[in-house]
Amino acid sequence: MRENSEWTPEEWKHVSEEIRILQTMVLRCRGIRHHRFAGGKEKEDVILLTNRCQRAATAEQVQKGRITMLAGGLRVDGASLKEVRPIRTYSELLFPLKTSVELPADQPVLCGETLAGPVLALADRLYNGAGAFLYRIDIRGGAAARTAAHDNSSSAGSGALDGANADWFCAGEYREKKGSYIRKLSTALERASGARLVNSVTDYEIELRLVLKKDGTFTAMLKPSALFDDRFLYRKEVVASSIAPVNAALTARLALPWLKEGAQVLDPFCGVGTMLIERDRTVKAGTMYGLDIFGEAIEKARRNTRRADCIVNYINRDFFTFRHEYLFDEVITNMPVSAGDGSKQALRQLYHDFFAYVGGLLKEEAVLILYTSAPNYVVESVRKTAGFRIEKNFLLNEKNQTTVFVVAWKRP
Repeated sequence: MRENSEWTPEEWKHVSEEIRILQTMVLRCRGIRHHRFAGGKEKEDVILLTNRCQRAATAEQVQKGRITMLAGGLRVDGASLKEVRPIRTYSELLFPLKTSVELPADQPVLCGETLAGPVLALADRLYNGAGAFLYRIDIRGGAAARTAAHDNSSSAGSGALDGANADWFCAGEYREKKGSYIRKLSTALERASGARLVNSVTDYEIELRLVLKKDGTFTAMLKPSALFDDRFLYRKEVVASSIAPVNAALTARLALPWLKEGAQVLDPFCGVGTMLIERDRTVKAGTMYGLDIFGEAIEKARRNTRRADCIVNYINRDFFTFRHEYLFDEVITNMPVSAGDGSKQALRQLYHDFFAYVGGLLKEEAVLILYTSAPNYVVESVRKTAGFRIEKNFLLNEKNQTTVFVVAWKRP
């Protein structure tokens, strides 16, 4: 029998395909994955993908390791996984791969041969058990890369993409050839790893993420699927307008200096309860009330809140008809994105009506924390309504102007 190194690329292509089929059959029979996440070393280098505009909100929660700010988040060298995993303001946790040479995007075979060793070394450290690892490849470029790209420790490139140079891989004829490209890369990976890395689109244990940089090379990261993310498990129920849990967590984190323990909190447009739950996770609240005119959202909010082990009083009611026997210390909410007939004027009027009404529900020196995609309406409404003052605003998205406002209230 010939050694593996004597096989032709075409032979390896067929062998790799047979391995994939056999592994899929084994997994279907066993119903389990091969490996259990072991946690790696006490200190690991990690990438935390975050809101681009508010990376510091996550960085300030990292106590161990050396932090480098990146275009779409931050890199922490020597991080404690036990410390960083519970942080609620990052969207993804990835492990950077160190390679001895650059990864030219136009040479899939070289990329595969170069990556095999680092991928196996990291997988062996992060997982318990021997044998083959099932993986998938995710290649990103263009707009996605501008968000997620970062410097590889062995790369001389900046890692930040600034336009069309990164789009070539994901556009035109290259998009049509992407499947063929990935097959070549996978075959090289499997061959260089001695078949310990097996490509599997569905039953994968690790995701190999390649992000195209402006110099035409890849930066590589690993995402273990067994690194269980339990931060937002409570959020099983959603509606179309639901805020992403990480955005709700970021809103509460940005407003931390204004949050008081034991505060009486109201969310007048509560949806499925995410904002109130994340506010309570950040600083323990007192009595919390959530209102929504959409009955289905209220029922889903109740189920989410039970799973979160929180107590919130939910009421299916129009905010503008709500009265309460006592006043509130705080309002925190995801402001509506449409109103009435769906026109901008209708939404603008809703904002004006909100500020005109909400003061009657607030204690002296209360605070409003508003997540909104219509910041101009907040500014305009505050200017026209006595008693309100903008304390701080945090831009979250430059494109759609999503902003978090902290608005102080003092009875005029």
